[in-house]
Amino acid sequence: MKSASKTWVAESHAAGDLLAADMAAVETAIQEAIRSREPRLTEIASYLIGAGGKRVRPLVAMSVFRA
Repeated sequence: MKSASKTWVAESHAAGDLLAADMAAVETAIQEAIRSREPRLTEIASYLIGAGGKRVRPLVAMSVFRA
């Protein structure tokens, strides 16, 4: 019989895998959205998006959606 903590760990890994797939889709959408015909604009947007802090809100939204 599995202990409660082992079950929780297994469930959290499954949820993490599910969120990882969702976040990969978010990342793809972000990369597509910042493309521009002007290469310099794409470079600037990539720098700003890559600076961090732009993925917490999508992660929380996906977590709530999946709950």
